[in-house]
Amino acid sequence: GHPKHSQAVAGAPGRASSAQASGAAANGQGSPQASAAPATPSTVPTTPSPAPTPTHRTPPPAPASQALPIAGAAAFGPGGEGTGDTPQNAHLAIDSLYSTGWRSDWYTTAALGNLKPGTGLLLDLGRRVTINDAQLDLGGFSGADIQLKAGNTASPGDLHEVASANGASGRVTVNLKTPARAKYLLIWFTQLPSDGAGTYRAAIYHVIVRGHS
Repeated sequence: GHPKHSQAVAGAPGRASSAQASGAAANGQGSPQASAAPATPSTVPTTPSPAPTPTHRTPPPAPASQALPIAGAAAFGPGGEGTGDTPQNAHLAIDSLYSTGWRSDWYTTAALGNLKPGTGLLLDLGRRVTINDAQLDLGGFSGADIQLKAGNTASPGDLHEVASANGASGRVTVNLKTPARAKYLLIWFTQLPSDGAGTYRAAIYHVIVRGHS
């Protein structure tokens, strides 16, 4: 009969058992199995959050300029109320008629005859308001130098210049350099126009003060 094949045993030459392989590995022999590399945390560049953009609020529009009510008018001189020219006619500058008005005393020169630094008309606006401009009807003669002065009392020391016009005549608008918050507005003449009769005097036939409350 045929000889029986010998069964291969775990310790047969040329074949190492798994126990021997693991023992060799433990003794530093053979090729150790590569261990899994430690996971390296991924470095993801972080983008810094943008700084919040400041919000710029648009300021509300300025109130529309309109004609302001005028509570009263008074002739005004260097000493204040009571020292102005022709006080009995001051109210005619703020009535609804362009044919009537306030006129100063007459003087021999445009510089008020060198008798005083100026003369004018003080307007009482009733309460503190914002003044933008004044529209004046000065008549037909040219040569008036005018200052507008504003303040919260009728004292001459509290009234400060806010606008001016030189050589004015006819219907003129005098704009303030910056809007003024005041209760009183003084129309102050420092040079007078000729009145056509060889003398000089100021005149205001109508006045409108514009601004807002």
